[in-house]
Amino acid sequence: MKVAAALAAGNSIIVKTSEYNPFSTLAAAELGTEAGLPPGALNVVCGAVEAGQALSSHMKIRKISFTGNPVIGRKVQAAAASSNLKRVTLELGGKSPILVFEDADIDSAVTNTMKFLAFNGQGCTLGTRVLVQQSKAEEFVQKVAAKAKQAAKALGGDPLSPETMSGPIYNQVSKNFQVIRKHRNPTRIHT
Repeated sequence: MKVAAALAAGNSIIVKTSEYNPFSTLAAAELGTEAGLPPGALNVVCGAVEAGQALSSHMKIRKISFTGNPVIGRKVQAAAASSNLKRVTLELGGKSPILVFEDADIDSAVTNTMKFLAFNGQGCTLGTRVLVQQSKAEEFVQKVAAKAKQAAKALGGDPLSPETMSGPIYNQVSKNFQVIRKHRNPTRIHT
């Protein structure tokens, strides 16, 4: 999302992939090469924390744009400040709620609420919670439940099947996170 504008403005870009899923970024870079990007315009670095630290503190990099959690965001900001005082843009999960008022088009609100399924919930503009005016809550919940049941047929199935829309993202970090979440207060639905 950030690469196209930067390339169009004439910048060379280094993209650090997620250590859990480098392949989609590598595939996108390959498409850029096929589309005719000049050598060195779009560069991909695969790695974990060490790669991010090297980029954040490198003296010849003038701008860092980081998407992730606040803990790592602070480290990126500090490394950038202690190196060449490069500019930093941070996207740290500040998602907003979806608000559904009494005069809303409920079908449209349900469709927009369900968009999180397209990216496994990994999207900066995807709502993480829904606040529905009480007079519309029952209708809204019923329609969301119906859409969720319909979508469940294509979730978590065989990753090689064309019918599978999405699958779980699972690794040791997410496993540990799930254990932590079990011990916290359950999420409440607000209507």
